[in-house]
Amino acid sequence: MNFNCKYHEWLTEYTFDNCKLNRKEYGEFLTNYIKGEHDGFVLNLNGAWGTGKTEFLRRLYTHLTNEGYPTIYIDAWESDFSQVPLSVVASELINQLSIINHNIGSDLDKLTGFLGKALKGVVIAGAGLATKHLVDDSAAGREVVKAFFETSPKDFLTSVKKIMKSK
Repeated sequence: MNFNCKYHEWLTEYTFDNCKLNRKEYGEFLTNYIKGEHDGFVLNLNGAWGTGKTEFLRRLYTHLTNEGYPTIYIDAWESDFSQVPLSVVASELINQLSIINHNIGSDLDKLTGFLGKALKGVVIAGAGLATKHLVDDSAAGREVVKAFFETSPKDFLTSVKKIMKSK
């Protein structure tokens, strides 16, 4: 078992072996499908409220983690306060990757820099759109935000991570 993960308590609590809805077959099928994908893809799990999507995903997280795959789980409800959803994704990616493998080193620094740049760009563009809508001047909002973000992308993402941890 791999205990280098954010939700290590799930590794025994949420398994397909103790799934009361008997979804082990589905979980194993989906695991095999994910393992066979090498180019990346988007997967949508759709269902009405209360049908067990969260329970299933927690069990899938456990199953993939126990098979040795680096698995990241982001709880959108836990971070629903954020006005910039990309900040939640970027912060969780960096935090959980650093937990999974402490030896990532320069690759993690590269990813942090890339995500910081992307996040800064989204925030600056969003400020421009907001001020265009509110005061018919997109440049004003972009310039205010740019002045506010006079830090490196990596430092910016680090500060976002600190904010996310404090919530």
